[in-house]
Amino acid sequence: MTEFSSRVEVQRQLLKIVNDGLRGREELFAMSAQAIRRWGSVNGFGEDSPIVSLLYSASKSIFVMAQHSEEPIAGEYLLSRAQVSAIGDKIRSLMPSQQVTQLGVTEAF
Repeated sequence: MTEFSSRVEVQRQLLKIVNDGLRGREELFAMSAQAIRRWGSVNGFGEDSPIVSLLYSASKSIFVMAQHSEEPIAGEYLLSRAQVSAIGDKIRSLMPSQQVTQLGVTEAF
């Protein structure tokens, strides 16, 4: 149960980083590929946007966490958790340099 709670908390933290840092037309509601694709499209981020790419990487790592959380020695789980944390830091570092306006256009502060 601890691994499940941890995985959910990691997802919440990433969603908070994105939603607090970027105010667009729509918040990011989940870490699935479909949710990321929709969020990026609605808010004017292309598939090759650094933030979208980082979110896809985080999503893949969270999936690995889900697959390995039941193993007795969950090295993959711990590695994925560290990767997601690092991705969150990278996303956070992109926040001060750009903001999504209500029109979905990225502009410098």
